[in-house]
Amino acid sequence: MQADTDLRLVCEHSSPSELLEARLVVEPQLAAFAATRASDAEIAELRATARKCAAAISYPVYEKWDEALHGAIARASRNRTLIALFNGLNAVRREVMGSAYVDEALAILKKFEQKGFSLAKITHQLTVDAVKSFDDSFVSLMSTIEARRDAVTRGLPDRMTLHLGANQAAVDATVQKADKEKFVERVWSKDATLWKNDEAHKKIIANALGWLPVVEMMRGKAGELKQFAESVKKDFDNVVVLGMGGSSLCSEVIRRVFGKKAGYPTLLVLDSTVPDAVRNLEKSIDLKRTLFIVASKSGTTTEPVVFHRYFYDRVKSVKGDKAGENFIAITYETG
Repeated sequence: MQADTDLRLVCEHSSPSELLEARLVVEPQLAAFAATRASDAEIAELRATARKCAAAISYPVYEKWDEALHGAIARASRNRTLIALFNGLNAVRREVMGSAYVDEALAILKKFEQKGFSLAKITHQLTVDAVKSFDDSFVSLMSTIEARRDAVTRGLPDRMTLHLGANQAAVDATVQKADKEKFVERVWSKDATLWKNDEAHKKIIANALGWLPVVEMMRGKAGELKQFAESVKKDFDNVVVLGMGGSSLCSEVIRRVFGKKAGYPTLLVLDSTVPDAVRNLEKSIDLKRTLFIVASKSGTTTEPVVFHRYFYDRVKSVKGDKAGENFIAITYETG
């Protein structure tokens, strides 16, 4: 076919430097399009592939996932012409990097080793350093992509301007320091040294940052959660979250943002120990047809524990020994 002939001609007359120049023209534009067009699923794929690059134990493994990453970025661009160019460049890259240049490179490497240099040690360290550098850069790239995509898809331009007067220089210096020392990337990698250096505090901080991958973790539980929701929707008219602070804030945000879904219980949140608040909520529900979610990471937070004891006693007064059917708990999994 003509396309195959053209590709062979390109391979025969291309050098590695020319190939690099071509990639520098095509791939940044692919990334720019992907920044505003990538779906949530594609962003998740990019993150997962980048993690596999970072975890590569050898260059061939890294090369495999690096190619997969660039391919995922290309597909997220939604531009079929640029994707075709990208695939063509990849085909040329494989051919050029695997042709006569290999023999020449092997001859040079042989002389290099005869001089007493350990190529294995050098390339291993370079791979480790390169993967780390790539991982840091990719985290920054993904943050930019998600921010731009969010601004475009939601139509939210910059709506706030700060005039800090005499404090502007100090704020600018702090922002520059945060950027230079990669504060954001270090938070995402759970780097506790942003706050403390002693081991005891670092352990506490690392644990406190455990929520960072919650989106990826919960995606894996989505099917199980949907199945549970289907199993209880006919038995309950209300779902009440019994929490305090962090254990209730997310539920309150979800309740306000999404409201009530037809055919499913109404979500209510109790995070106040003021007697009137507890009394008013109880008056608004049918205890027999209310599912209570006791939410506490530690399992020992005073307010949720007291809420549980109070409402368990109230439900028991109308359901007897079957009161436990109206309660579930969300807490930290140990062991």
